[in-house]
Amino acid sequence: MNQSASRPQPLADREGHAIASSADVPAGQGVMPHPLDLLFDKCEILADRIGAGQVSFLDAVDMAYSAADWAGLVDRYGDDAVQAVLADAFGGRR
Repeated sequence: MNQSASRPQPLADREGHAIASSADVPAGQGVMPHPLDLLFDKCEILADRIGAGQVSFLDAVDMAYSAADWAGLVDRYGDDAVQAVLADAFGGRR
């Protein structure tokens, strides 16, 4: 996985609640990772499968967006934030 990729972090969700990344929490604190960080990680797994020829680029992106929508991430963080995470994770994998 590409650990050097920067993950876009929105400053607030649609209700105006501050969003903290799991990277803001010291290691070993037992805090749940931020949902957009989890989405990024799962998208990177799908991106690796694109590279291995196991799934097409369009199918992987469609699956990832559908999963984010189903999980409520699009409603909570907005379409732009979800698409930015997908673009970052899938960038250069066509």
